Parts: sequence; C-alpha cells; structure tokens
Amino acid sequence: MATITDLRKGFELGPWQVSPDLGLLRQGETEQRVEPMVMNVLVLLASGNGDVVTTDQIVEAVWGGRSTATEAIVQKIKVLREKLGDDPKDPKFIQTIPKIGYRVVCPVVVPEVVEPEWLRSFFPAYIWPIVGGISAIAVIAIVVLGNRSGRLQRLESVSSVAVCPFENMSTQADEPFVFGFREQLISTLSREPNLRIVKASCKDDTVPGEQLIDSIVTGSVQRAGGRVRITAKLEANDGEIFWSESIDGAAEEVEEVFGLHERVANRVRSAILGDSETEVSASSSPVNIEAYDLYLLGDFAFSKRSEPELNRAVDFFNKAIDQDPNFGPAYLGKANSYLLLADYDPAARESMYEMAIETADSGAELDPGIRDAVRTVYGFVDTKRANWAEAAEAFDIAINSATVYPTAHHWYSIFLENVGLLDQALEQAIIAREMDTASPILNARLGVAYHWLNDSENADKYYSIAADQEIGSWIHNLAYALFLVREQRLDEARQKLKEALESYGQATEWVDPVFDGMMSSSDSERLDSTVASISAAAAGGALPTNIEITLWALLGQSEKAMEAAWALSEMGEFYEVDMIYLNEFRVLREHEDFPELLEALGLTEYWNSIGCHWDGSRVICDQESVT
Repeated sequence: MATITDLRKGFELGPWQVSPDLGLLRQGETEQRVEPMVMNVLVLLASGNGDVVTTDQIVEAVWGGRSTATEAIVQKIKVLREKLGDDPKDPKFIQTIPKIGYRVVCPVVVPEVVEPEWLRSFFPAYIWPIVGGISAIAVIAIVVLGNRSGRLQRLESVSSVAVCPFENMSTQADEPFVFGFREQLISTLSREPNLRIVKASCKDDTVPGEQLIDSIVTGSVQRAGGRVRITAKLEANDGEIFWSESIDGAAEEVEEVFGLHERVANRVRSAILGDSETEVSASSSPVNIEAYDLYLLGDFAFSKRSEPELNRAVDFFNKAIDQDPNFGPAYLGKANSYLLLADYDPAARESMYEMAIETADSGAELDPGIRDAVRTVYGFVDTKRANWAEAAEAFDIAINSATVYPTAHHWYSIFLENVGLLDQALEQAIIAREMDTASPILNARLGVAYHWLNDSENADKYYSIAADQEIGSWIHNLAYALFLVREQRLDEARQKLKEALESYGQATEWVDPVFDGMMSSSDSERLDSTVASISAAAAGGALPTNIEITLWALLGQSEKAMEAAWALSEMGEFYEVDMIYLNEFRVLREHEDFPELLEALGLTEYWNSIGCHWDGSRVICDQESVT
C-alpha cells in the first residue's frame, strides 16, 4: 500500500493524474485546480487504497484534531466530487460510509520511477564494454553524469518558487519601480500552472521553512542612463544555483520594460520545467512607459493601506488611466483602493462601493484580461451588503481565474468568516499568506482566522508578525486589540485600540475610562460607571457602533449589545458580521432575538441554500445535503 509520502509525488486515481504538490488534477486536456486542504483530504483517502478512512482520522490528519473541523470535511468532499465529476448517489471515485467516513472506490496507482530517457540513450549498450577498460575516462564520465543527473533530479523535484524582494541598484530613488517589477514577475510566473509561486520576505537569506519552498529567485534592478538591467538567479535553498542571468532593456520603451519580467519568468520556468513552445505572459500591459510608472506608483502606495496612501494610490491610478485608458490593472487598483477607503469614511461607504463597482466594470469592458480578477471587487461589496450567494459566486470565479492575486483569497476568507464557515476561512487565509508571506495584511488576516477558531498560539504568532511590520489597517488592529483583551493583556490592548482609532480619525477619550472599568469589573459601582461612559460615548457619536457592540458583549450586557446590533442591521451597516461568532459574543447569541437577527442578516436563508444551519452556537452543515 502506498504511503502518503509516495502519493505526494503523484499518483493515478482512475483516469485522473493527481499532482498533490502542484494542486492539480489532469485527465487528457482537462485540468482542475485543487486547494491545498482539499488535496490533503484526497491524498489521505487515496492512502487507504479502498479502505474506509474515518472522519476522526481525517480531522486528526488534515485539521490537527480541531473539533470544529468536522463540518468542513463534507465541504471538502463536495469540492472533490465536483472536480472529479463524481456523483454521491452513484460514486465512481469517493463513497460515503454513513456515520463512519469515506473511501475511494477506484484504483489508486503510484507510477514507478523510470530512469530518464536521456540517461538510457546517452551511451548505447555496445559502448560500455569499450569504456569499461579505460578506468580514467570511466571515472570522469561517472562524475560528469553524476553531477548532471543529480542536478536534473533536483530540478525535476522543484514545484515551488519563492520570489524574494529585488535589490534597488539605481542611483535614483526608484523603489516603486523595483517593487513593481517583483509584483509583475510574481503575477506572470503565477500563470504557469505547474509551479506554485510564493512572495516571501527572505530576510537574512532565509525563506520560511513552513512553506516547503524548493527554490528561490533573487536579483536586482538598475535603471539609469535610459537603460534597465535586471540581474536574477534561481537557486535551491542550500545555495546551489540552477540559473542566473543579466537581462537589459531600454528604460523608455514600455514593451521592453514591461516585457523584462516576462523574460525573467520564462527563464525561470524553462530552467525548472524545460523549454516550451508556449511562453507565460502578463494578462495586460500598458501602451507607454508613463502609464506603467504611474501604475507602479499607485500599486506601491496601495500596499501601505493607510488612508493618505490609498488616496495617493487613487490619484496615481487615475493618471495612469489618463495615459492609457485601456490598461485594466490600473482600473482594478483604483477599484480596490475605493473599497479600502470606504472603511475610513462610513458616511461615504456606499458611494465608495458604487465607485469601485463602476471602475471595475469599466476596466473589465476595456481590458478582457481582468474580467475574472474584478470578481474580487464584486465579492467584497456583496459581502459587505450581505448578498451572500452573490458573493460566493463572485469569489468562486476570482480564485479559479488564470491570474489569482492574494487579495482574492484574502477577501474570500473574510466572506467565509462572515457566514460562519470558520475552518474554510482559515484555509483561504493560509493560501493567501502562502502567496505573500511578507504581507502584514495577510499575516494579520491569518491571525484573525486563528483567533476566531480559538487557536491562541497561532493567533498571537501572526498578529505579532503583522504588528512588527506596522500594519496600516485599523480593522485588523481592532481585532488584535480584542485578542489582547481575551489574553488579559489589557495595557497592550488599550494601546492597540488607541492606535486603531487614531488611524481611523476617531476619538480616543473614552478608551481609558472604559478600560479602567474593565480592569475592575467586579466592582459593581465601577461597572455602572463604565456602562455610563460607553453610553455617553455612543450617544455623542464618538464610539463606532461595531465597537459599542463589542464592549457591551465583553461586559455581559446582552440587551444593550442586541439593541446596538439591531441598529446596525436596520441601517444596513452591519459590515463586520463575523464578530457574532466570537466566544465573547456568547451573550448576544444566547439572546432570544438572535435567531431573528440571523434572519434579518440573510444568513439563515443562505445557510439553508447550501445545506447548513445554525445549531445555537455554530454553523452546522448537513452531510447529505452538502455531499
């Protein structure tokens, strides 16, 4: 029976070729991409080779034994059946064993390792007796062939590439250009389906071991005297160099500048996978260097996420569009900027969402290369508007498009968390961070996902990484402050909350009285004073309602928490629905009006449509309905 280690190298499941490390299923010309945790379930079932794998075994192996993962299994099985074209009523691949588990019902074959054709044909059989007597030549031949064989075997095992930050060698302040080159290189490499591309910080010449990266791309960019020089190399984690090259282009010719990352991407791809008649290329390119430079400046500003930088990003994207009205990525960047700016101006939130959608629509119409990618914009807005089914459909298209950005998985994770599918939200957060391990936003999102699942160790780990990188998102800082309250690190929570409010332009005068009261909540007189402070701040408009609900929940004030929740729902402004699933919101969930609130938020109807329901404490998905 094949082991999981054997299966990870690839196997056959009936007519399907399964490549676990690449996340791919192939049958003839048909290819299906499979998310990592879904693939892990398939590999585990295949390791049983027809024997039943229990749900407990799946939970232990794939989810680390977390009890909350049981319902997520049926979702993974459903996805696998859709990818394989299987029917649960007449299974050809995966059979459900009611109340026990699952098993594969078709042959699982692990192909034997075949000696490479080039090695078998390098010396014909009749040559060996001749060279056998010439010991010196034989030794040299063995060494040469050994080195070549070893290197080829290593390259054959490469399926993932970490792209490190490129060094700016320019004499001018050219950081946005260097930043943009790396972003475009990653985007272009990601269009190669046989490679997993990760954006990593690579500090101190290291790449996070947890990412299981096979190879690293490093390099430098120099733009001076009307020329651009890109120096890049592909190497193994132990320093063995697979490929290195310097590539030059004209700095004033957009075709050359924009094409440099394509040339580097194809060199990397060829070094690993061999030459191909089809080259990977960017989905969209601008018509002139001015538009490209302005787009890079906008993308660089967008990465900072603060309100001033997001406004600068919109300005740069607008100027890029003025230079090239058909350059889709500039429209996408502008739309995404509007979405994030909406969090900084609640009064203008809906108008910002409309502007984002209009911008995305215009870009997709002018540039077909972004038509799938803009679905992320629609999914984000539909999530905020509680259009759950529409959001799910939009994200399904976005994460399965030819070019997938980390933002698609990031915002899909937020959607899943809002509808209470917390395990799936974690999976998407992990995928997003794997694509960009250096991103403070994606580290924070992963911290939030672990926080909601009560995994304090991992939540603290990723929140801390984001905090060390000075994350600019006030929403993530609020979540971190709430986590610190849970951990009884109240002084840290107090400071983090103030930072979040200040970045949002909100008053902070109420923070100290409230936290002083929380630190002595056993004192009934002090508690009354704290309640009065919160009520006064809320009445005076100094307290955002989502924070008000949280404070009432923390103080056990269920009636006040429900009153604030209804106020948000009736105004159509319950934009952070995911808070209701936190442990701290148990007092809200136990309120007699909570089922009615779920209906008002559209969650009950959505859960019914996907075979799930609320059981009083969490979302439960019915196995027969989902599988």
